[in-house]
Amino acid sequence: MTRLFLHALAVLLLVVTLHACDLLETSDPYPEGTASVRVVHIAPLASSVNYFHLEDVIFTGLNFGDITEYADVQVGRNIDGFLDEAGDTLISREGMSGNLAKRFFDYERNFTVFALHGPSGSGNVHIRSMEVEPTPNAEGNVRMRVLHAVSGAPAVDIYLTEPGGSISAENLFQFEIGFNNQGGSSTASPAGMPLYLAVEPGTYDVKVTAHEDNAVIFSQEVTLQSSGNYTMVLVPTEANDGVGSVLLLPDN
Repeated sequence: MTRLFLHALAVLLLVVTLHACDLLETSDPYPEGTASVRVVHIAPLASSVNYFHLEDVIFTGLNFGDITEYADVQVGRNIDGFLDEAGDTLISREGMSGNLAKRFFDYERNFTVFALHGPSGSGNVHIRSMEVEPTPNAEGNVRMRVLHAVSGAPAVDIYLTEPGGSISAENLFQFEIGFNNQGGSSTASPAGMPLYLAVEPGTYDVKVTAHEDNAVIFSQEVTLQSSGNYTMVLVPTEANDGVGSVLLLPDN
């Protein structure tokens, strides 16, 4: 009887395994549906760019400083990138390695795609995607993250002071943030996205210094609205040789 029981169990396990394999082979790895994508052009030495996703050109004629509205794109690990005005590819995620080539536009999620320069500081165009957190905070709370997009600038420390105030250890927001958020306190998720950090709502001076230097190299006033999520971008000058402005992107 034991031998018959073991035989029946083996047959049952085989049937279950074959059924599971059949499901894996025939199921679509990505659900039907769309994600929402907006594009921000922060590569000052680049010409006008177009953004494409799969076979479709989604946005055209984007110049330095332009920010699009959200547009729906197909869910999945899909090829996207930037074209120049003539339609030639400036950069495509197809030719990139690692996680950069596998940006997963997930179902009913929001994403910001940046056109920015690479570390050489020349007119080359790179691509960076960041998922957006659209869920409002509880009233009275704010969350903010930083993207250092100035390839011609060193690692920086960022302070949030009262308007006209001085920098101090108490108002240090993030430190040693390198270009494209290399190093420092921009603790990243496994996908490489800087994480949102809690901030009190209000009006601040964003003050930027070179890392471990008390000389302020840039200052700009910003207002953080209650319940907001923000991506604060350090935007380069037109010559890409320093911080030219702070762009405060509302994410919800």
